[in-house]
Amino acid sequence: MLNRMRSDTYKHIDGFTLAELLVVVAIIGILVAVSIPIFSSQTEKAKVATDQANMRAAKVAAVAQYLTDGATGEKTYYYDAASGTVKDSENTDVNTITGYGKSSKEMPEANNTIPFEDGKSKVVVVTFNGEGTPSIQWGAGTSISNYYQNVKTIASTIKNVRDQSLRTAIFNSEDGFLKVSSSEIFTADQLNNKNYAGVPSTLYWKPKYVIINGKSSLILYACPDDTDSDNWNAYAFYYDGVLYQSSSFHSYTKKLQSINVVSSNFTDAINGTSTSWTKVS
Repeated sequence: MLNRMRSDTYKHIDGFTLAELLVVVAIIGILVAVSIPIFSSQTEKAKVATDQANMRAAKVAAVAQYLTDGATGEKTYYYDAASGTVKDSENTDVNTITGYGKSSKEMPEANNTIPFEDGKSKVVVVTFNGEGTPSIQWGAGTSISNYYQNVKTIASTIKNVRDQSLRTAIFNSEDGFLKVSSSEIFTADQLNNKNYAGVPSTLYWKPKYVIINGKSSLILYACPDDTDSDNWNAYAFYYDGVLYQSSSFHSYTKKLQSINVVSSNFTDAINGTSTSWTKVS
């Protein structure tokens, strides 16, 4: 009797087959695959919206402070998002303000500068020109990224840009070519390695247009002199927020005299297939 009851009880309990479990897992996988891009897209939109809100707030605060100060002519303020106020650049080191940029996209309304770049959040900088008209941009990034943005801004104002005209514009600007220590590009171990023997202690970033993935692209390249010459002894190059080091510059920099080799090797570097360049960040 007891055995019959047990038998009756068990025969009515149904389980999932392996095929049914696989179907459920497949459906969950599809839902996850579909939802991740949507989530990422919405996250990026939220970051952009936050940065745009901070830009508007910074401009309003800067205009109010400019009028309160009774200022005339050129003036620069840094916006502190934590306090919602601006600080006079003449009395404040921008690096003391915590960065709050979120998006890694260029902001057209802020001179195409980027709020979050090279792993660092920037702050909004509001600058008044000689006529008292304000403009905004994201600043206090790395010296290289800021210089790159400055070069892009100058390039956008030059019609039918050619390398020589761009270099001349940069060379004649207030800052000129960006001077950096080689230790900012290479580690101490690298500089002590025989493969990097002879790297100058000081390098200069210069702008150049090259063909990358079939498109004319602006890069910066680090070379050993500060003259306005097309010296292709490049030890590193910077493109679109990423720094690339020469892996063995002794043999490679000689090849840089050929624009065709330059273009193909830069393309390989961007695509991650180059043996001559190493992606740093």
